[in-house]
Amino acid sequence: MSDDLVKRLHERDAAGGDYCTEWGEAADRIEKLVAGTKDDARWLAAYHKWCEMNGCAPSSSDLIAARKALEGKDD
Repeated sequence: MSDDLVKRLHERDAAGGDYCTEWGEAADRIEKLVAGTKDDARWLAAYHKWCEMNGCAPSSSDLIAARKALEGKDD
């Protein structure tokens, strides 16, 4: 549904006229929010898996270490 909305907003932006810049900005913002939501869902799934594997909720330091490992960082 958001893909269709974003498409229509971009079309209104391309058509020009009143508020055309705002239509394009709104479409861009929706795309960023959707991308962020998908990233959040991925991290939540990783958190759930960690809890399942270890039988308890991880500490914040455990989550930081896991995130760095997933991102390929060593620090």
